[in-house]
Amino acid sequence: MKLGIYVEDFKKYFELVEELKKRKIDFVDLHQNSNENISVILTDKDRNFKNQIILEDIKKAIRISLSKIYGKERFNEIIVGIDPGLRTGMVVVGDGINLEEFELSELGQLKKILNSIKEDYSPNRMLIRIGMGDIPDRNKIINDIYDDFEIEIVDESGTSPIKNRNIGAAKKIAMKKGEKVNKRMEIRFKRGEIMEIQRRSRMLSNNTITISKKLAIKVLKGEMDLINAIKIQKK
Repeated sequence: MKLGIYVEDFKKYFELVEELKKRKIDFVDLHQNSNENISVILTDKDRNFKNQIILEDIKKAIRISLSKIYGKERFNEIIVGIDPGLRTGMVVVGDGINLEEFELSELGQLKKILNSIKEDYSPNRMLIRIGMGDIPDRNKIINDIYDDFEIEIVDESGTSPIKNRNIGAAKKIAMKKGEKVNKRMEIRFKRGEIMEIQRRSRMLSNNTITISKKLAIKVLKGEMDLINAIKIQKK
């Protein structure tokens, strides 16, 4: 099955082509070719094409088109493999087909991205598989998405190739059955994270106060802000 594009808006055309090339998705430019044997067409406005998808949001339009390219109305199951770490690797797999892969530098983006994946692909089932290696980041992710997604923890031993480590590990995590998560996880913060909060407390107090480890953990958990922690430490 083939993907066709017919976009006259130059900016949208450029952005669409860049995104398709980045994802390594083959396409046919219908400005120069017939739309015969094309399963779905991405276009910038209604042109009465059969199976057309109008480009209101490029990423969403591509996601909607992917199931049709593979001859499906929608994917039955989407599995997202996540390799937590300094740069979190993510891979999206639909019915065994690798659909997307990318890295995140900020975990704060993750829940929003997972929600958009669920909304755009609209699968019958969506499963999140998370590697167990980086325990603090793994537990933060699980607690953040626990109420919204089915989650498994995967033993990622031996899943990390030398090249493209995070993406490669995420791929293998996605394809490996894990242990179902039935409760929220205990949060354990890294020593460096605690020390960074303590350093900031010294900066805010003009080097007169260093908050305790216990207070720093409460700040990291979001139970209090740093200013209040400093006030408590002063007492």
